Amino acid sequence: AACILSCREYGVRVPEELSVAGYGDTAAGRYLDITTVQQDPYAMGQQAAQRLLQRLREPDLPPELIVLPVQLAVRSSTVPPRRNRTAALSDHPSPNTRV
Repeated sequence: AACILSCREYGVRVPEELSVAGYGDTAAGRYLDITTVQQDPYAMGQQAAQRLLQRLREPDLPPELIVLPVQLAVRSSTVPPRRNRTAALSDHPSPNTRV
């Protein structure tokens, strides 16, 4: 959400000049209609609790990578760019930007 607000402050049009996506599907992100990666916090907690119980029973259990499914909720903050990147940068120069 802060990114969208900063873009507005600097005159960068979202999504016309910059696509913005978030992670976690927050209330602010839903309010601002930001494309986001949705995760299932219940499933994350369930997996964490199961792993904790396993570690208590088996303290030497090696670390494990657990990958949970996510979904992409496409909203109005992302679209294909209408102009090339160089043109967009020249409209909003910063001291560290070379075009």
